[in-house]
Amino acid sequence: MKLTCPKCHKERDVYQSRNGNNAICRPCFLSKSATVVAVCSNCGESRKIRPTKQCQYPAGLCRKCYDALRIARRRAVTCPRCGKVRWKRPCELPHYQTGRCNNCKFDYDPQIPDRYEAGYVVGAVLGDGYLSAENVQNRVAKSYRVRLDVKSEPFARRFALALETCSDHKPWIGECDRSYKANPAIGMRAGTTHRYRVVFSDREWYEKLLPIKREKKYYLLADFGLEFTSGFVQGFLDAEGYVFNDPLGKKSYIDFANKDHALLENVEAALNRMGLHRTRIYGPYQRGVYHLRLKDSTLQKTA
Repeated sequence: MKLTCPKCHKERDVYQSRNGNNAICRPCFLSKSATVVAVCSNCGESRKIRPTKQCQYPAGLCRKCYDALRIARRRAVTCPRCGKVRWKRPCELPHYQTGRCNNCKFDYDPQIPDRYEAGYVVGAVLGDGYLSAENVQNRVAKSYRVRLDVKSEPFARRFALALETCSDHKPWIGECDRSYKANPAIGMRAGTTHRYRVVFSDREWYEKLLPIKREKKYYLLADFGLEFTSGFVQGFLDAEGYVFNDPLGKKSYIDFANKDHALLENVEAALNRMGLHRTRIYGPYQRGVYHLRLKDSTLQKTA
């Protein structure tokens, strides 16, 4: 039944109350009965809220006092870049966060620092490392990670130490068992291996390593100094190298194996800049693997 509402003066389906006197429309009835007056248990001020919103403000607190209580439970963090203080919950401070504010979160130098540890990180990532950008728990924001899975524990710890030296937080390092499928073409059986995994969640280093690792812009490695170059060669040696020392002292060499011929050419150029010129690239051999051999060198691989 459509009647004229005495409150809004619109012709709508009216809501008939129990006593039959106040016949008003449904929107006017809901706006009249949907709010309740409550007194804050902290400041004593009265507030009007809907009954369905009472669960959002426990202990009878108003919105102002409830927000103050939430801030008090948080942790004060000083941004290392600009020095401003921001409030964060303990659950919002995982080990891989840099602690920067929103203005300085992605404000960083895109260039890789010219130092030994940075060169070691680049060499190890080009060998056995990989980059990943994954969604975290079905969220829009992604987690940018630099990862390394190797069998050698000293190599994994040296890589983690180099990352920690170049950045302002520590990477995660742990142990895992990795399973692999059988490959009859090369006579490999199915099984599992014990691995040491290093996970470094940092968007800054992800974007610094992305042009070299994914886009293969190896010519950028020639712009660094001798200190970076020596660290790069050592990191690539630990990842893809093999050192052969003859017990009789007649024959000793270092061998780098990789499928990317352009990468081995850049490693050869780095060795030449270090004064090591007795190099040669062989291949391709089985499965398209090339070998870079360096004769009579004093370089040693991390155990």
